[in-house]
Amino acid sequence: MGSTLHARLASFGSIALVALAPCAFSVSCGGGQPPPQNVGTTPATESSGTDTEPKVIIEDATEVWYDDTPASPKSKVREYDYDVTWSTTIKGSDAPPEIKKRRVRVVFPVPKVEPKDARDPHVVNRILWDARKQMAACFYKGMKREPTDEMSMVGFLELNKKGELKNAGVEKSDEKMKPGGIDDCIVENVKGLAFPAAGDDTKIRFKLKLQIVDGTALQDFEDTPVTK
Repeated sequence: MGSTLHARLASFGSIALVALAPCAFSVSCGGGQPPPQNVGTTPATESSGTDTEPKVIIEDATEVWYDDTPASPKSKVREYDYDVTWSTTIKGSDAPPEIKKRRVRVVFPVPKVEPKDARDPHVVNRILWDARKQMAACFYKGMKREPTDEMSMVGFLELNKKGELKNAGVEKSDEKMKPGGIDDCIVENVKGLAFPAAGDDTKIRFKLKLQIVDGTALQDFEDTPVTK
């Protein structure tokens, strides 16, 4: 798989996460800003079922992310995979840690640009690609880390000749993405991207396809021993 990125996440969903690498990563609802370093962890609780059943303390939860960049950045359709491994142990239990694996995939079809010749759509796609990690995190967190069907959304950006953002939003998205605000989270991160000047005011319509799959049976899944 392409270049490897270890990233640090804290408090994703209801489980506390521990970092294993110096390069941190988090969702930004302001777009494209570097995440904080040296994020700490705290215990979290998770319900084991009904309200009448006892709650389980997650004593340890470790998560490792792998960054996969496609070999050909000039490809018309960019595909981005993030492999995630995490383990949890239960306080007072002698059971071995439970290991789970997820692959988060984000597919970038070529955007549509209006007027047609105002900007190179492949250049636009490359710039959108810069927010791929934030997009993957928005989807991963919003879907509670569980496998999903492939979902899609269409966002839009309106830029002036200087490349300054004048408007942005969600044109349409899969119904399952809306309750968690996944589509809005993605657009917020896209707002922080820097676009160059162009010959005309431009409206960009970009489509994304997103999915989480169980990585247990994937032969090319990037795995590593998980430590506390």
